[in-house]
Amino acid sequence: MDNIISDFFKFIWTNTNIHNISNVLSLINAVFCLWFMYQYSKTKDIALFFKLALYVFIPFLIIDSFITIYLILIKSEKKTCYEIMFHHILSLLLIIWALFIGIQIAPDVIYNLMLFEISTIFLNFRFWIKEYIKKLEGTANTIIPSVIKISDKIIDVLFTVTFIYFRCYALLKNIIFNKEFYNILLTDGLFINKLFICVIFVFILLNFYWSSIIVKSIFKQLQIFIQSKVPEQDQVLILIEKIHLDIIKCRNDNNCYN
Repeated sequence: MDNIISDFFKFIWTNTNIHNISNVLSLINAVFCLWFMYQYSKTKDIALFFKLALYVFIPFLIIDSFITIYLILIKSEKKTCYEIMFHHILSLLLIIWALFIGIQIAPDVIYNLMLFEISTIFLNFRFWIKEYIKKLEGTANTIIPSVIKISDKIIDVLFTVTFIYFRCYALLKNIIFNKEFYNILLTDGLFINKLFICVIFVFILLNFYWSSIIVKSIFKQLQIFIQSKVPEQDQVLILIEKIHLDIIKCRNDNNCYN
């Protein structure tokens, strides 16, 4: 067990793939966001957000945006890269609004948006486990440890649940369908607050779009799993159907009974 864990983390640490670098930065950013949420829930100190945004969140988004642009230029998964760039642009707009206005008038809204990063942690480990499995599959005479297979399924479930809950359900419940949210933002009549509301609506649409992809992937995996578990039963049913068709054919052909 210890050898498997150490080998897995060694794989992460020594992997210089550009996607891996992006995921390491993403994990660091997510951990700092969780630290902020924990500290804010205890102290309600909004000054912590300025440190997080200036020293962690904005640098991460800028660096990762350059990484994404590089991937677009080398034509690597362009569709996914465009989606990530769109997400980063939305995130930067939200951070700028939060720095100048949001954290002063609606810190709880910022807190709820930070909850997104909980699913990011599972997303990163999901990527690493699947890449690690690919590495093992590409190695001759190597059996994938059961702990890795089980971890892969557990992380898939945790990622799916946290993504849909925090990025869709909690966002709808705590912000989109929260009347107080609109009362706070619309009372002063500032255009930037109205723009922020529009960005939030675009964010929820993007999250629902990604959720639909995740759900489709789950159904596809379930279908493959079910098919792999009942191949013999399927073969028996096919054989029975073939015999049934042969009997019908023979009955229609008098020569079979002459």
